[in-house]
Amino acid sequence: MAVRMTANSLPRKRTRYSNGHRRREARRLVIQRVESGEPCWICKGQIDVSLPPRHPRALEVDELVPFSRGGSSYFPGNLAPTHRECNEWRGDKSVEEVEKMRVLGLIPFCGGVSAVKPTAPW
Repeated sequence: MAVRMTANSLPRKRTRYSNGHRRREARRLVIQRVESGEPCWICKGQIDVSLPPRHPRALEVDELVPFSRGGSSYFPGNLAPTHRECNEWRGDKSVEEVEKMRVLGLIPFCGGVSAVKPTAPW
C-alpha cells in the first residue's frame, strides 16, 4: 500500500518571509528606535522616516547577520536601521568590515551626506 503525502505532512522550508507577523513587529520596533533618534548604523546620519521607500535616504531595516548566513530576520538584536543607499553599499560586507571602513573614513556618505547621485527618480 502506497503512503499518501499531503501538503500538511511535508516539512516546511525556513524562508525569509515566514513568520510575517514577527517580522512586521520587529520592523515596527526598529522604526520606533529611529523616531526616538537612533541614526543609521552605517553612516551615523539621521534617517527621515517620512521619505518614500525607493528614496536613497529612506529607512531600511538591515540584518546585521544576514538571513542567508543564519541570522534572524525578526530578532530585534539582529536588526538595525539604515538608509537605503547605505544598505545597498554594504552589500555582503560584515559588521566588522563596515566598522573598519568607518574608522578609516572610507564610507562614501559618512555623516548622512550622500556622495552618490541617484540614477533614477524615486
